[in-house]
Amino acid sequence: MSAKDLKNNISITPSVVAQVLGIATATGTGISTKGFDSATITASVGALAVGTLTVEESDTLGSGYTTAAAADIIGTNVASVVQSSVISLGYIGSKEFVRAVIILTTGDSITGDVILGNPQIAKTGAN
Repeated sequence: MSAKDLKNNISITPSVVAQVLGIATATGTGISTKGFDSATITASVGALAVGTLTVEESDTLGSGYTTAAAADIIGTNVASVVQSSVISLGYIGSKEFVRAVIILTTGDSITGDVILGNPQIAKTGAN
């Protein structure tokens, strides 16, 4: 039984928009973590997709992204993504911006989201 509200305490934003790719790299848009105390980066892939999910971080939105250090990731950065699955990596680093990078070695549908939680000021839900 669920007795607590999660919807108004998280924000889910696409970093890699839903798309179908062949063998390729999908570099997501940076998402600001400002105002939140936790972040999880996810990748969802279709029935044929195989590849990796990497979390990148930066102090600025448009440039300077680097692979987040192992100490800043809950899970293993550059994590394997296999058919019909969702994988998530926690981010505990100090940079304001994070993004998903999904590299496919076998193509199919993909999406990558940044889920922000523990808002410093609650009620994040738009509806």
